[in-house]
Amino acid sequence: MASTIATTSTPSKIPRTAVEDPRALHGSSIYTQARPASVRRQAGFAMDLAAMRAKRRYDGKHRQILLQAGDKVYLKLHRGYHEPSRPVKKWSRQREGPFLVKRMVNDLAAELDLPPQL
Repeated sequence: MASTIATTSTPSKIPRTAVEDPRALHGSSIYTQARPASVRRQAGFAMDLAAMRAKRRYDGKHRQILLQAGDKVYLKLHRGYHEPSRPVKKWSRQREGPFLVKRMVNDLAAELDLPPQL
C-alpha cells in the first residue's frame, strides 16, 4: 500500500491544497486504483446479488394465500378493536372466528359474513 500525505498525517496537518485536489488522495486506502466506472459496476453487481438472495429467502418462507367465497377465515382484531363482551381490552382475544367469506373484493380483501354484535 502506498502511503500519501492523506494516510501519514492527521487531518489538522494536511495542507489545504492537498485536500482540495482529489488526485492527492488517489493512492490512499480509501480510494482504489480502479476506475470509478468499474467500481460502480461492481457495486451494482453486489446489490443485484443481495437482492436476488433476499428474494429467494423471502419466497422460500412465504406463500400466497388464495381465498375463495365459502372459505372460513379468522379475523385479526388489531389495536383499537376488542370484543364488546370483554370488560378489559387486555382480556380480549386477538382473533375472532371462523367467519365465512362472502366474496373476494380483490386479492387482499374479502367481505366476511359477520354476526351483528361485531
